[in-house]
Amino acid sequence: MDNITDVFVEECTKSRYLKPLRLKYKQNGSGKIWDAMKVHDSIAVLLFNKSKETFVFVKQFRPGIIDKDISPAETAKMEIHEECGFDVPLESIEHVTSYRAGVGTTGSKQYLFYAEVTEEMRTGQGGGIVEEGEMIDVIEIPRSEVMTFVMDESINKPVGIMFAVLWYFQNKAN
Repeated sequence: MDNITDVFVEECTKSRYLKPLRLKYKQNGSGKIWDAMKVHDSIAVLLFNKSKETFVFVKQFRPGIIDKDISPAETAKMEIHEECGFDVPLESIEHVTSYRAGVGTTGSKQYLFYAEVTEEMRTGQGGGIVEEGEMIDVIEIPRSEVMTFVMDESINKPVGIMFAVLWYFQNKAN
């Protein structure tokens, strides 16, 4: 991961990724207001490399979003190839579930998929599309160490990763 420096916060007045909204409604006859954001839905894929007995994760300073006119599964296939370097057949990408992320602020939908890969499916090193400014590190964590990773509070990770790993041990681990 590149060294991220000189980060500052400023007002966002125009964005192609999010739009602030004010929701006005009545609850039991009482007027209410709730501020929220309209954002793109997203996907998450739990990849398990059967050849190495490792989980394949990406580390990136930007979330993955669904911003193309293709299905979530097709987006998952494309992102696996671009970010991790594996060419996974569409029929091998299993839809696990979907859920609302950012509850209380965005309510965007995140689709969770699972796929198993082997080294024979590797077509490149991944890392994203440089022309789009993506700088992605591909990280492999041994299956025997992944729960330590999940429970380590010092490592920033989205809750979706934690849920996906727990789902794996409940549904896929032998």
